[in-house]
Amino acid sequence: PSLLEAWVTPPAYTAVPPLVLTDAGQTGSADVLTIPRGSVLLARVSGKGLPELRIDAATMPFEGIGADNFQIEMNIETGSEIAVVQAQRELGRWRIEVKPDRPPSVDFEGQVTAGPRAAMKVPFAAADDYGIESLALQIWRQGDDADSAEEVALALPSQRPRQAKGVG
Repeated sequence: PSLLEAWVTPPAYTAVPPLVLTDAGQTGSADVLTIPRGSVLLARVSGKGLPELRIDAATMPFEGIGADNFQIEMNIETGSEIAVVQAQRELGRWRIEVKPDRPPSVDFEGQVTAGPRAAMKVPFAAADDYGIESLALQIWRQGDDADSAEEVALALPSQRPRQAKGVG
C-alpha cells in the first residue's frame, strides 16, 4: 500500500499554523478546511506508480524524489477540493475553502482635537482579518512636502488584534 503525507502551510503574515491533512478529511467527510489564499500544499507519496494532485478539474503530476518516492509543492490560490490519486486509487481527498486576504482598513472615528499642551488627538478604528501588526500616523505641515512627514506609532490594545479603536 502507498503512504501519503500532506500538509498546508499558510503565508507567514497570517500567523495561522500549518495544517496536516489527515484521514479525517477523507472522502465522505462533511468537513471543509479553510485555507488562506497563497498557502503552500506539500504532499509526499511512497508507493508504486506516479501520483497526481487534483485541485478541482486541474491535474498535476508529482515529481520523483527517489525510488517509489514522490513529492509535489503547490501554491493554493483557488479551489474547492484537493485529491491525491496514484494508480487510479484515491489516497486522499479534502474539501477546501480558499479564504482571500481582505485589505486592512483604517478610519478616522470623529474630529481631530487638541489635548493637554496642544497635543493632537486622532480617534481611529482599524481592522485586518489576520491581525494588525502595527499602525502609524504620518503627519506633515500644510505646504510641506510629504517626504518631510513625521511618523507617529499608534498604540494597539494587544498583540495582533483583528480590530482596534483608540486615540492617537
